[in-house]
Amino acid sequence: MNAITTVAEFRHGLAENPISDELAYLRKAVEDACPPSATVSFTFDGRLRIAVDVHTFEEASQVEAVLPSIAGGVFHDVVRGNTPGMSFRRRVSALVER
Repeated sequence: MNAITTVAEFRHGLAENPISDELAYLRKAVEDACPPSATVSFTFDGRLRIAVDVHTFEEASQVEAVLPSIAGGVFHDVVRGNTPGMSFRRRVSALVER
């Protein structure tokens, strides 16, 4: 047996939905559950995280309460803080699991 025959074959097909479609779905679901002035974004630094920036403490509390129940519970480890560089906004962020 040579080394090539022992290597597992790569999966030939792509995922059913491109990741951009999945992220768009998640973004829309979060935007629909948040105040109209909320800004939703994603970051990736080895783990995918969603950030929701809002104006008031009350809005942040609302987002913090509802985020874990959106999209079947894909958002977890929810934290609240200030939006970097924007002291007048609040950020609620969470890890995203598939």
